[in-house]
Amino acid sequence: MTATLQRRPAHPDIDIDRAWKLRTRLYVSSGPHTRLRADLQALGAHWDTHRKAHWVGPSKRAAALQAVAVAEDRAARYRQVVEAGRWVRIPYEAELIRARARQMGAVWVPERRLWAAPSETIRAELTELCEQWRAAHSEKPPASAASGGTTPGTKPQQSKTGPWAVSTRAREAAAIAAEHREQAYRRREEREIAREQATIDRRQNLIAAAGRTATGFHLRRVEASSEALVAEQAKKLAHRAGDVLRLEDGRRAVVTEATVTFAPGACPHADRDKRHVGKHWCFRYRLDLVKSHDQEIDAEVRRGAQSLDAQDIHQLVSWAAVATAPVADDYWSSVPSAVEAGRISVAGGVAGQLPGGHLIVTHDGRAIWQDPGQYDTYIRAEGTSTDPGLLRWARSVLAAGSRTRVVPGPCPLHYTVHAAGRAETDRG
Repeated sequence: MTATLQRRPAHPDIDIDRAWKLRTRLYVSSGPHTRLRADLQALGAHWDTHRKAHWVGPSKRAAALQAVAVAEDRAARYRQVVEAGRWVRIPYEAELIRARARQMGAVWVPERRLWAAPSETIRAELTELCEQWRAAHSEKPPASAASGGTTPGTKPQQSKTGPWAVSTRAREAAAIAAEHREQAYRRREEREIAREQATIDRRQNLIAAAGRTATGFHLRRVEASSEALVAEQAKKLAHRAGDVLRLEDGRRAVVTEATVTFAPGACPHADRDKRHVGKHWCFRYRLDLVKSHDQEIDAEVRRGAQSLDAQDIHQLVSWAAVATAPVADDYWSSVPSAVEAGRISVAGGVAGQLPGGHLIVTHDGRAIWQDPGQYDTYIRAEGTSTDPGLLRWARSVLAAGSRTRVVPGPCPLHYTVHAAGRAETDRG
């Protein structure tokens, strides 16, 4: 399994959760159906399913960073307008007013189901337009007609129970019904806004209680367990709201929503890789990404360096196992400690209980690979090489001191470096 690579900032002015570098690639995180994602797709960016982000090569890096900078400026202006709190409720049917609002720089806030105006002048103009629109769509019948008078082109009202009076009462009833529907719609809209605001406040309180700062991004995670559990056991097994989790790429996230459900059969999800078959408990989370603390960033840097070191040792031993051309004669030669410059031992298994061999480097310029053999014969093999490149690589690994490294995978590989005359430096 390939070691986890360390993310590097893409630009000093761009948050690492928005854009970052991995080797020669530039990764950019963007929401679905956003202008930034459309710009990236127009550039020919590639989608990384594992990291859930688009990436471009060195030739398109400058254009991608420019698109990110424009998106950040656009998001900053959006936040500035929303935080000002100049709210306007525009009826959905008033398409021309909504178009005018967009033209004047107002923004739609789905969480509140309201429009935010960039200035008081624009807010006043939009409010006046909305009042005129509402007045025009709830207009009462003419006064002369209601009082029984005559107007050009109309017939006079003959009696209070005549056809004209019935038509007038019907229009009045329709206007009252329309007003009641508008009031009911507004009450329902206010309840939805209050409910959504309560949800946003609860998430913000959870992030603040965890001592974290939100980045404005979130993701969904689905996990499953096929263990035989009762409801109380399943709830204890799940992450709780407010827990801080470390993601696979080193970022931190706070659990703001957590639901536990039992699925008696197949559990379909949008992502085919996350579909579960058979009886199981399904754990669904909303994870709000937060900024990492300085100690966590330092730990990620150390973890990344240790991961690269483990991969380097793994490649060295894999090369030595081939370059030394070991012969399976069920014999290992003894190397005196005075001749040995250091050795690298490898063991497999979760606890490192399966011996995998030794790479011994001597002072007289030899690299000796000792293989314990494979299941189920375990015939020992040994080979020697004097390749200068192999020796130079092995000595550079030993020069870093004694240490322990693990290469993760279905069968983890545990490497122990013994440098002669050097104390153990750290474990990874």
